Amino acid sequence: MDEDYDVPLFRHDHGWNAKKLSQIDLKKFAGRLGRLLTALKAANLSIDAVEFGNEDDSYYYDADVPNGHVVSVQELHTWLRGYGEFLKAGASLLHEPRYYPEAKIITFGIAHGCDTCAGPPQHLSDPAKVVAMLKNVDGFDYIENSSYRIDGYGTHIYTAPSVGGRGVTALLRQDVWALGRDRPFWVTEWGYLDPKFPNKKGQSLSQGLQEVLDAFDDLSRRVPIGPLLFYSYNSGLTDAAGKPSGLVNAQGGFTPVANVLAARAAR
Repeated sequence: MDEDYDVPLFRHDHGWNAKKLSQIDLKKFAGRLGRLLTALKAANLSIDAVEFGNEDDSYYYDADVPNGHVVSVQELHTWLRGYGEFLKAGASLLHEPRYYPEAKIITFGIAHGCDTCAGPPQHLSDPAKVVAMLKNVDGFDYIENSSYRIDGYGTHIYTAPSVGGRGVTALLRQDVWALGRDRPFWVTEWGYLDPKFPNKKGQSLSQGLQEVLDAFDDLSRRVPIGPLLFYSYNSGLTDAAGKPSGLVNAQGGFTPVANVLAARAAR
């Protein structure tokens, strides 16, 4: 949050303040997080897990990622230390006995920026490999140490209507090759970012989502996969026929897409 910083923040071209985790005031961050956790405890609310960060392999969520050029060795080290210290501060506080020592700790959801797309890069290449580097940053292991242990790797898996389940498999394989199978992958976002259905195979969006779920089921036979969190409840996006791609329509009623997830939940 803006109030976690005591350095000037500038607005980037997405319209919000650019924030570098390497410049965060960890005392301010810990104070704000502590107040939040105290309020949750006072309300008798539980926490199953906390994902520390969102798409921090992209410039727009962590401005330590270079904007417009490939990361250098020094820039990568700055990113590793910045995210690592942020993770360490939050995870250690979360697991204090007064708060939620049993809550699971998940790394940020990997955005998987497109290396082959046109234009200058605004993301870390091979981001899962970068997450793996957190195991040794100047001799410190930010994944597992005396204060906490990471319970799962966060990842965001989006595919295109033209590739469906194959796209899911390809992305998750990249993560597995870099991070191994020692802990589950929490898919904290998944879906179709560009829901142009029916696709070339004549599938509806519901059929496309079922194909994605089938791909996850197939992968789970070989890869530890945690919860699958569909994005999003109300995305505002529509398919080629003008039908909403989220779980609800403009009137608040459930769409056929919701039926796909409801059927899975029932199983």
